[in-house]
Amino acid sequence: MAASVNPAPTTLAGYPGQAGGKQVRVLNIAGSSAYVRGTGQMVVIPQTRSVDFVAGAFSQSGNYIVLGQPIAVGNGYKKWLLRWFYLNSSVMTEAASGDLSGETVQLLTIES
Repeated sequence: MAASVNPAPTTLAGYPGQAGGKQVRVLNIAGSSAYVRGTGQMVVIPQTRSVDFVAGAFSQSGNYIVLGQPIAVGNGYKKWLLRWFYLNSSVMTEAASGDLSGETVQLLTIES
């Protein structure tokens, strides 16, 4: 069976939690099987109105650093794109378009 282009994240045991009246999760997110440089990977978290913050982290392989990019979708709601970067001669370079499904990252999210 083919991997999903943007597979749904899974929540680690013990989450979601609460902090400052916001919901906090730690998610396992697999890389996209069709990552597009310059566009990123959409993060869709079921049962969530809006994600306020996504903490950056290294992929579990250590090959990439993954950063969240917020995009407004109206009425104060935000969705997030994940942008995958690697270090190339001391310069952060976005991953080439292609299959990142072999990579996984754990990210902390703060949600409305």
